[in-house]
Amino acid sequence: MTDTTQHTGPVTSSELARLRWITAQLRRWCPWTAQLTHRELTNYLIEEAHEAVDAIETGDIAEIRDELGDVLFQVALHSALAETNPKPAQRFTIEDVAATINQKMIRRNPHVFTPEGQLQDPSVLGQSTVEDVEHTWEHIKQQEKADTTPDSTDESKAQAERVAHASIFSTPSGYPSLAAAAKILSRARRQEVNPLEETAGNTPNPPESIETEHQLGAQLFALVAQATQRGLDPERALREYLHWLEAQSVPSSAQRTDRVTP
Repeated sequence: MTDTTQHTGPVTSSELARLRWITAQLRRWCPWTAQLTHRELTNYLIEEAHEAVDAIETGDIAEIRDELGDVLFQVALHSALAETNPKPAQRFTIEDVAATINQKMIRRNPHVFTPEGQLQDPSVLGQSTVEDVEHTWEHIKQQEKADTTPDSTDESKAQAERVAHASIFSTPSGYPSLAAAAKILSRARRQEVNPLEETAGNTPNPPESIETEHQLGAQLFALVAQATQRGLDPERALREYLHWLEAQSVPSSAQRTDRVTP
């Protein structure tokens, strides 16, 4: 008896289930898709994300839907690769991906969800401000990143400061330095005490006030033009400045004694 499901894919299930089936068949029968690895897909993921951003900025709803579909396919493809990983410990499915983000959203949004994932009591819902939400998110994120619980009070404080410092400066290695700088500053401003105020306080002020994104773009362009005229790499310059800023702003009590400083 012929297994028609194997050839036609899910008919009555959701489009997401059908996407998973389509991706699996491509992995099995398409030689180009079959040879892909997570690493080889990296540039495609970046490209699709950039195209989605372009669509969002143009405001074309049809384009947004189309480009988000391309991003979703990248998620499905990475999940399909992992699902057939020869090492069982490294396998996961797209359902596992969804479960992971579901748990994270529940955990980091206690103003909306209970720890069990149920909707909060009506008396709790709608009571938090944007500032409350941002502070809670960063606090929970820092707790998640704390991998040990030291015994002594002093070491506990130092560990907490290290985690807080890392949570401010942690950005993906391939992140554009300008976007990284904006994110780092935003995170620092949400801390009870901004750790960058003293270190970054000596940063030169812009030559003129900036009130619009157009004015900001003009100033940034002028800086890039000036840098390239002098043979300087603006992307690398800002990235290295961020590294310097990170090193300068480490609280003394949070510095590791097992590291040799130059």
